[in-house]
Formats: sequence, C-alpha cells, structure tokens
Amino acid sequence: YIDADGATSSSLFYVAAPSQTTGNIIHIDTPALNTGNAINIASIDALTTGSAITVDAGGTTLASTAAGGLVEFMYDGAGTGTNNLLYIKNNSTSAVNTTGLFIDQNASANSISIDSDSATAEVIHIVTPLNTTANVMSISDCNSLTSGGILGVESNSPDNTSSRNLVKINNDNA
Repeated sequence: YIDADGATSSSLFYVAAPSQTTGNIIHIDTPALNTGNAINIASIDALTTGSAITVDAGGTTLASTAAGGLVEFMYDGAGTGTNNLLYIKNNSTSAVNTTGLFIDQNASANSISIDSDSATAEVIHIVTPLNTTANVMSISDCNSLTSGGILGVESNSPDNTSSRNLVKINNDNA
C-alpha cells in the first residue's frame, strides 16, 4: 500500500533497471484471480494532458514478428462464453469528437492487418442500429492514387460447385 496524499509531481512508483537485458521488469502472477482486475487505473478524471498508459520504444532492432508485437494481448482459455480481448468504450454521449480507435501509421505498411481462422463467422462485423444520416463506412480523401485503387476484392477459391457471393448488397425494406 502506497499513500502519497499531497504529492503533486514526479513519480510515486519508479523502477529503474538500466542494466537488465532479459527477463521481466514487473511480473504479476495471479492464477487464482477470478473477480476484479490485475491492474486497475481508476478515477483519473482530472487528466487533461498525457495518457493513462504510455509505451515508448525507439529501438531499431525490435524483434517482433508476425506472432508478436510491442504490445501483446494473449488469451488461451477454452471457455465458450462471450469474451472481448480488447474492449474500447466511450461511455459519454456528449463526447462527440472522441474517436474510439485512432491509428496513425507513418510507415508505408499496413495500418490494419487481420489474420482470421474464422470459418463460419464474419471477420469484420459492424453493428450500427442508431446511425440514421451518416455513412456506416466511409473511405475518403484517396486523392494521391495513381495506379492503385480504393477497394480491392479478391477470391481464389478452388470450389466451383458451391454458391457464394463475392459482394452482396441487400436492402430489406426497399
């Protein structure tokens, strides 16, 4: 328990490991935790600049691969219940200029790459029951195109006997 009532600046908890080259700096092992949070950041309502969590890595030899990355969320449970591995919620209807997820990709590489093993469910599923006047999906400002395209859809399925649609547009209440 750390109580720093009255502290106004600097770090309350600081870990320095300038010579450690392998292993974990902080390791939390809680195999019996079934209710609650392993880490809980609460009531930071006065935050106006900065972030709740910042990860800054500037190394030129980050050895992340297709099976890992700078930040990883892994789940290997066999439960069949409904789960969200990453849940982002803007719980304020007044925060009309807040973006739920913003990606600023400055390298000439994919901004989003999805590798899905789903055989019977959508890979991307968008539910917008309250949208009445805006586009559900918008691709805009593609003004630098020279030989590329705005949308590429490709299928190379060897099964020519089953019925499949590459694009399906359905208006149920026309």
